[in-house]
Amino acid sequence: MSNRQRHALVILAVVLISLTLLAAPARGDDWWGVHVGSDGFGLSFGSSDWDVWGASWWNPSWSIDYHLALSGYGEWVWVDGLGQCWQPWVTSNWRPFTYGRWVWTAYGWTWVAYEPWGYFPHHFGNWAMAPVGWVWVPGTSYHAANVVWVSNDAWIGWYPSPPPGWSHHHHGHHDGWGEGWDDARYATFVGWDDLGSDDLSERALGAEAVRARTPRAVLRDGAAAPTRHELGRRGVTIPEMSLERRTARVAGREVMLARPREAAAAVERNAGRTLERALAPQAVGSVTRHATTAQATTATRALPRDAAATGRNGAGGAATADVTLCFRRYPARKSGGARRQIAERGPAARRRRQGRRGGGRPRC
Repeated sequence: MSNRQRHALVILAVVLISLTLLAAPARGDDWWGVHVGSDGFGLSFGSSDWDVWGASWWNPSWSIDYHLALSGYGEWVWVDGLGQCWQPWVTSNWRPFTYGRWVWTAYGWTWVAYEPWGYFPHHFGNWAMAPVGWVWVPGTSYHAANVVWVSNDAWIGWYPSPPPGWSHHHHGHHDGWGEGWDDARYATFVGWDDLGSDDLSERALGAEAVRARTPRAVLRDGAAAPTRHELGRRGVTIPEMSLERRTARVAGREVMLARPREAAAAVERNAGRTLERALAPQAVGSVTRHATTAQATTATRALPRDAAATGRNGAGGAATADVTLCFRRYPARKSGGARRQIAERGPAARRRRQGRRGGGRPRC
């Protein structure tokens, strides 16, 4: 290859990268990565659940890189029998399919997750209770509600459908429970009347609490999902929402994404509370780093990059002690989705904003 040809290739690569970056979203809460491989040149994006309700949803050229999408919210671990899995940084009592709500769509029961990273791990792949705790096994097929239902006369519950050949109770923590509770010991339970709640985590009980309250109740594990007729008979209302669909690429495969159109309002109402109650401090710091805008760039300096390495499931809290979060509301797009930015708050940021405006109440 001549020098002229090499120079031409370099110039072409620079032009392609420049055009790609110009086409990328300008929002502060999207992050991206350029890749060049045997399948050509492309751009991968990282997106949180909040972003699924915003601008990144509309660009049909995105491909999804789970390592980017989940960056800063957990770590990748190797689990024998499962391979490489992702483990979120969450509080010690966190369970999948707990911080969110149920809605009804054309696909039936559909989970709406409130964690900032919640969309992909709750709709693709499987959750597994492993010796290290809950881990997510990546997948490329969309599931509206990949759970197993359990119930008795007083309670309705659900737990993540395990990967093929996997048993949560066999690989998890044993405490001498009797037969019939096996994987159901890891379920999230609510009273039947609370099944339609806007934030189920506020109503949820673990299996131990359910057994303590109704020790003689017979549990039906693997029960059929509740029907709308049954819910109507019990006076339970589950909101019905329309679905928006689109396609993207994951691991080189074209996959379908779907979201309940009207769920964005619930995500916005409950996102802040979920941050406080569900995420470990280092993951909250990542929300600030990923979602901060140019007006709040000091959040990155307030949260050291090595905070994520200080521990798992709640360790490293000192890194974020001086940072609280507030949410800025944006006009809804034509889909009904809401955009959100998270601005850093704290003494330094407050003094900076007050100095810029001549004092007064800090503005989110």
